[in-house]
Amino acid sequence: MEAATLNKIKTHFFVPPHTKGDKDFDGHGPNITCSVNIGIATDKKHLLAKINMQASESESDWTTCEGEEKVIIFSCDDGQEISKISSPISSKVFYTDNDHEEDFVISDIGETNTNAQNNNWELIKHNNTDLVRFYRFMGDVGGDEAGTQTGVEVFFNPISIIIKGSSLHEIILDVPDGIDTCGNNTCGSSATAALLKFYGIPTSCKEMRQRLESSANAINFLREVSGLNIGIDPNSVRDRLNEISNQFTLEEINNESVIDRIISLLRDHIPVLVLTGWGSKTVRNDYCRNDDSVSLNPNSVLHYMVVDGFNFQTNVFRLVDNGSRIFVNHQYLKKIILWHPENLFIEGGLYGCGVKPGKIIFGKRRKTDPAPVSPANSVSEIALEIRTGGDDLGGGNDNLNIIINFKSGSPKTMNNVNRGESWNNDESKTVRLFLDHAVKIEDIKSLVLTTTFSGGWHGDNWDMDALKITASTNTLFNKSGAPLFRFTGDKKTFTAEIQ
Repeated sequence: MEAATLNKIKTHFFVPPHTKGDKDFDGHGPNITCSVNIGIATDKKHLLAKINMQASESESDWTTCEGEEKVIIFSCDDGQEISKISSPISSKVFYTDNDHEEDFVISDIGETNTNAQNNNWELIKHNNTDLVRFYRFMGDVGGDEAGTQTGVEVFFNPISIIIKGSSLHEIILDVPDGIDTCGNNTCGSSATAALLKFYGIPTSCKEMRQRLESSANAINFLREVSGLNIGIDPNSVRDRLNEISNQFTLEEINNESVIDRIISLLRDHIPVLVLTGWGSKTVRNDYCRNDDSVSLNPNSVLHYMVVDGFNFQTNVFRLVDNGSRIFVNHQYLKKIILWHPENLFIEGGLYGCGVKPGKIIFGKRRKTDPAPVSPANSVSEIALEIRTGGDDLGGGNDNLNIIINFKSGSPKTMNNVNRGESWNNDESKTVRLFLDHAVKIEDIKSLVLTTTFSGGWHGDNWDMDALKITASTNTLFNKSGAPLFRFTGDKKTFTAEIQ
């Protein structure tokens, strides 16, 4: 048995059903009560969160939505069991909504705001020892909202568990932390110094700042003219790194596959420098709204960090940020890497300097790190191209698991491969399954796609119109239909036999 810490666990947005009155709170609250309890499932393979929320109008006709939901927030890998939770297991809050905006609420403190105006982007008084770090509520949004838009998303503090069997499935590269910034907007200097130290090249933040600010480009010209420290572009960062150690590559992947690319590099023992961005609506390291953009607002930022680890069971990344160790969930990291400019004016100014979303910089594998050993005709990664038809995959609590069956040896289960996200109608997604070790292609027997749909009148359904499975350059399965298979509460499993 060993102790394990689950960082940055969160739920999907839970919307309790409408139960009373009309569906419009009409500016009368609502009064909101929410409780959360976590526990170990009877099979000891899952950690469950039970969310109970009620939102009630403060005047007649007492519009109410109320309900309870159980959510899987962590699943064991093969050979693991949860034996104990050794951190808080319950939390409860009450507050009255008084606007049409999302609200952040902390136990024993109540509603709080962000420190964006101080360039912290953190919730005021956010540090607590409760089970829940903070709740994100939508109460009254204007119009009919009860049962459709009023709800809650729960962000947990680190959860401590005792786990039996194998260790958590994660990559940890340990890029050195402790290299703090050395002035305003010197995140790039701090991050590059940490990255070089990982490669055994001792460099300080101040030394990297001098190098980066010597770059001949439009951004440095603006700095000289304005007197402001406004950061550095990725092209210059790569070039200055290569002056010290000629091994660094800059890639631009302006789509969600950038996350898979980062994980693939981490598996090769290669940390990744990422350019991220967000605006004043973001809660740093936790939550980023889709409409939050990079702008001229002083509360907007472009920011460099180093990614040096990933937990496959929680979908949480490890990073070094301004010299400090942090953790962020994959949804947050994807959004801030794929940041977007507020308007065409901002886009033109930034893109013209090579400052674009999806920019990552990485070096080579160190000579001291073990190279992947792959026997002939073997693979350590399987890719599935899945096209959704006319009925989407809901995500949240309705997710897709995949079991890989081998001709010899135990099967491998990959839980929640859609990472809790919805897959929209007529949308194609690529899922990459990373194996613990290389396997021969001819030893792969089948892949079983299984949904977690609950069934019943409110259960999810999903049309899968096409499935293509590849390993390296080999196509293992390729079929389509209209749909190829319809997943329901009664029909949850599709088996792809590998020929």
